[in-house]
Order: sequence, then C-alpha cells, then structure tokens
Amino acid sequence: MRLLLPLLLLTHLLAAKDSLTVYLFLLDECRISQEMTPYINEIYSRYKTQAGFIGAFPNKATHKDNMQAFAAKYSIRFPLVLDHEKVLAKRWKATILPEVVLYNERTQQIVYRGLINDLYLKPGKRRHFVKNHYLASALEAALAGREVSVKETRPVGCFINFQENSND
Repeated sequence: MRLLLPLLLLTHLLAAKDSLTVYLFLLDECRISQEMTPYINEIYSRYKTQAGFIGAFPNKATHKDNMQAFAAKYSIRFPLVLDHEKVLAKRWKATILPEVVLYNERTQQIVYRGLINDLYLKPGKRRHFVKNHYLASALEAALAGREVSVKETRPVGCFINFQENSND
C-alpha cells in the first residue's frame, strides 16, 4: 500500500534517495489519466529501482478516497499525494492532467516534461497505437548518461484548476 506522507517530506525522501524523480500529475476523473495507467505502471515496473516516482492530484475535485480508489482500480504502486495547494504543480509549472516531469536531482535540471506517450493527439482524439514513448525514452537516455532527444512535448488532457485556490 502506498504511503500518504506529508507532501514536502515525501518529495524530500524521494530526492534524497534517487538521482531521477518522475512527477506524474493526474486526475482521477480524467479519461486520459485513466488510459495512461497501463503505460505508467509498465514504466514504474521497469524503472522503480532506478528512479523515484510520485503521483500528484492537484485538483480539489479529487479527494483522498477518490485517489485511493484510482490507485486500487488501476493498480498504481508508487506514492500518491493530494496537491490541492498546487505546491508541486507550481514548482514544476504543470498545467495539464496527465503531465509528467522527469527531474535529475543531482544536476537539479528538468530532463523531460510533457506527455507520457503520444496515444492522444488531443482530448477525444486517440491513436490506435503509441508511436512515441516519451517518458520511457527519456528515462532510458538519462539513466545511460545520454542526452535526451525530446526534452519537451505539449501535454494533452484536462486542465489543472488554479482558480479554485484563489477563492479560499
């Protein structure tokens, strides 16, 4: 079962442990987030001993129970946190769900940001198969000490609701 640690403590523990951290921004109600879970799980299974993983749910529409149900339904095995105050979303300038940021803790640089893969061209427009596995390719290159060929892609999905915090 995933640990539900305070957000800052969890990110500190991941940063202290791993040279690479994968930040995944998700929304339980977003179809694209849901359809990315098999790819996310495959990447996690392949790289979990070489990189840290954290899933963040920044929209207040996702409650703890929803996040846990999402994790159970889609067999998510890495730590998940509610990011209702948008701490991680703002830090990594995430705007779309799902969106991924691959960060090198040692060099303190973003290695890759954007799509997990190119399954979706735009909301509602899905390919029949994935052509480009952006996150997996970036992890592979970074772990091998090679330059990442695609450093950024434009994510496709649901928006992070930054307006909900302005009314608190």
